[in-house]
Amino acid sequence: MEVNVSLAVICWEGMDHLEHCLPAMEEAARGCDVTDRILVDGASADGSAAWVSEHCPTWRVIDLGANLGAAGARNRALEEAASDWVFLADCDAVPPPGAAASLLETAGRFPGAAVVSPTSVFFDDTDRVHYDGGQIHYAGLFSLRRFYESGTPAAAAHPGHQAHTDGGFVSVAALYDCSTVLGVGGFCEEMFILFEDLDLSFRLRALGFDVVRDPAVRVLHRHGSVGISHRGAGRYPNRRIFLHSRNRWLFLLRSLRIRTLLLTLPAQLLYEVIWAGFAVRSGAPWAYLSGKMDVFRHLGSVVRARRALQRSRRGAPPGRADRDLLVGGPLTFAPHVATPGGRRVISRFLDAAMKGWWRLVGGACG
Repeated sequence: MEVNVSLAVICWEGMDHLEHCLPAMEEAARGCDVTDRILVDGASADGSAAWVSEHCPTWRVIDLGANLGAAGARNRALEEAASDWVFLADCDAVPPPGAAASLLETAGRFPGAAVVSPTSVFFDDTDRVHYDGGQIHYAGLFSLRRFYESGTPAAAAHPGHQAHTDGGFVSVAALYDCSTVLGVGGFCEEMFILFEDLDLSFRLRALGFDVVRDPAVRVLHRHGSVGISHRGAGRYPNRRIFLHSRNRWLFLLRSLRIRTLLLTLPAQLLYEVIWAGFAVRSGAPWAYLSGKMDVFRHLGSVVRARRALQRSRRGAPPGRADRDLLVGGPLTFAPHVATPGGRRVISRFLDAAMKGWWRLVGGACG
């Protein structure tokens, strides 16, 4: 029996990707009853919206009129979708045939599933994993599984290569239970992009829902977000340093209980000092400082979001305390960040120090 699903793609300056993404999305929906097809465009200047209207007329184009970031675009797609389940992808994702049906079948085996995510591999190196799920580090970062590793099929990364609940998902492409995701507030639009999927993952799990990973489904990831991705850049982009500097603390302050924040503060400060040093060495001290200043600009909304989440967490099932949702390591570093020499030594020291601190205080966190 076919299952209803909405197809959705978000786009900003992504016309070069659309000829790959949209036909693949149609093939991904084999075995499903597609109720609607939505492309949400963040006021792209490259003609993306016009190209879709001309070449893919079955897709309804929603022009946001401004670039609201991946978070705002995804929320709009979920709000507009006609089905309970939405298979939503970034425009640089190329899912395999039948992907939506496979993820829906997986969702049916996990009654608490709010998001089901596949593995993503590099478009030009399909044996190399980009994102394969992972856990949420108490520093407010993803501890990613098999990041940039190659040599083993991604579906075999987990023992038995079976679908399983996970710590968090990376939103290159995923299947969403619309009402559940929107019911917990959707993606944090203040984050714009970067950490918005980590933030949603934590919120869903803290409130009793599950994030599920299906490693048998592999999505090709073409390039990465314009101006944000460090793939092929040779250096860490200034915009990414700003977002990292700001969004990590937006997540921590919005999400973790006071007891957790206080107990982990020494380790958080150690991370902050080393990250500031990295920003300076990368020639982007102002991007780092601007991110920190922007945290203060958002404090009012952070406090409101924090109160709402902590109030809702009081009714969450057991096993959803911070100590159950977070891990102490390992930290994940982009390949060109933890390069041989001083950076690698510092990275290993930071990882060991943060693991040690979590062993000391993790069990007492809220």
